[in-house]
Amino acid sequence: MLIDQEIRPVMPYTRPRGKKGFFRKHEYVYDEYYDCYICPNNQILKYSTTNRDGYREYKSDPKICVKCPYLNKCTSS
Repeated sequence: MLIDQEIRPVMPYTRPRGKKGFFRKHEYVYDEYYDCYICPNNQILKYSTTNRDGYREYKSDPKICVKCPYLNKCTSS
């Protein structure tokens, strides 16, 4: 191990990613049992599809989101 050899690892600082003023990914909670995310307003984002890059996409219900007080912190669309 590095500590046993008295070598101290140095990690560079990385800036948080995402748009300023918007919720960060860690503010959404993943529910493994139901395979969904819970947004900061406690609404469900259901699995929608897997994109070409292999990332799973989750979408909210627009009827619920249109009335959400956090909509401007969630998306710019």
